Amino acid sequence: GSTAEVIERTLEDRREWAKQFGGRYPLYVGVDHMGQVACYGCLFKYSPKHGYDHATENSLYVARDHRKKGWGNEMLTHLLTEANRLGFHYILARIFATNEVSIRMHREQGFETLGLQREAVWLDEKFFDVLLMDRRV
Repeated sequence: GSTAEVIERTLEDRREWAKQFGGRYPLYVGVDHMGQVACYGCLFKYSPKHGYDHATENSLYVARDHRKKGWGNEMLTHLLTEANRLGFHYILARIFATNEVSIRMHREQGFETLGLQREAVWLDEKFFDVLLMDRRV
């Protein structure tokens, strides 16, 4: 899994990034029993146009040493519950087409494939396809 981030970010950079969240667009962090960040999940504004206020995009990342331990599925379940509570009707996920675990997890949670954005991300000196998946909340 990857975030498509190509620049190493400082803690201050992360704090600045986190300021965009709040209200209808929350950021959640999963922390393990040792106090280490295991994952994060968030809901982004889908579009600045008000006709899209019922739609959101989710983002989910699980730290490498916490993968395949249920963190991602638990966070996605939480994001869907929160999206419903916050009044969203539609949710979009953009997933690296090579990330079979995330694709399967989203499919198991009711997401369907919309299409493929070919070579949409440049990372590690190569292009990657991004799969678009969505569902009604």
